[in-house]
Amino acid sequence: MAKARSKSNSNNFATIFLLALVFSLTTAACALANSSLLFKEAQLVIGQGQSQHMPMQESSLGIDYLNRLSGDSGDRALLAFQGRFVWNNGKNRIEPQIYNSYIKFKNPFTNLWLGHSQASYGLNSYFDSHALLLAPLGMTDFGFENDWGAGLLRDTNWGDIAISYTLGSGMSVQAEGNHLASTRISFGVINQRNFNIGLSKANGTLAQNIAVDFTGLDGALLYENYELRVENTSGAKSGLSYHSFLVRGGIKFLEEDRLKLELQQVNSEQGTMSDQATFFGLTYIFDENLTFRLMGQSEAMAKDIKLTFQGYFYTPW
Repeated sequence: MAKARSKSNSNNFATIFLLALVFSLTTAACALANSSLLFKEAQLVIGQGQSQHMPMQESSLGIDYLNRLSGDSGDRALLAFQGRFVWNNGKNRIEPQIYNSYIKFKNPFTNLWLGHSQASYGLNSYFDSHALLLAPLGMTDFGFENDWGAGLLRDTNWGDIAISYTLGSGMSVQAEGNHLASTRISFGVINQRNFNIGLSKANGTLAQNIAVDFTGLDGALLYENYELRVENTSGAKSGLSYHSFLVRGGIKFLEEDRLKLELQQVNSEQGTMSDQATFFGLTYIFDENLTFRLMGQSEAMAKDIKLTFQGYFYTPW
């Protein structure tokens, strides 16, 4: 019975992906050039640490499509789709993946999104990290970045407020009693004041009947060519006490910050079990379309260092 249900969910997911892809390409061909953008994306990922912490990081080909729906008073909605076909090394087959697939309605008071987007918890809801090798803490806490559902976002002159209600199943579409309600309120705008501090809350049941009740505190700081990100989650997971912590520091070099070195530490505890992992990252921006990344990871129980290399290509169609 479980296998049949899993197969049904997989078929539904593939159907949704293909419909979204056809819809996006059709809309892109018909939309006005000044209201839509279509990008092609390709990445090659090689290494021992591949896909262990970031399931989006597999060799793939995909598209990123944005269409702004405007009226006399300005933008009224944003249609977004970002998906790819990946080569799954473990299963030796090609699989579809979706990162973004949503429509966002805009009005003077708040923005409403429907579809597959970022749940309102932690720095994952504030930064786009889909192309990065270093994972946000949300991957440790929830096992995914984006989720199917709906959310509200209100930008203010001091920060923002975000609320979402999602399935809690990540990329797959599973509705078997699972759900995730989350919210984040933050102070500071990273592009204006070089910092952002957030307080988050999440409660619900993830796929596979994993109950979560989290409270999170996070912060991001930019200073000249230095970066710092810190995240902390406390609460309960699967009926056990839970705590996780992430700190990431980075420094940029060369003209236009083309070279970046990063160091990241992730610790987690659930009941009597604990885990620690250290990561280092190197990013080199070759040109406006091509970026190379290298990640090394060392876990507390392992004696070796696992290396992952990524070549990432992203350009207008």
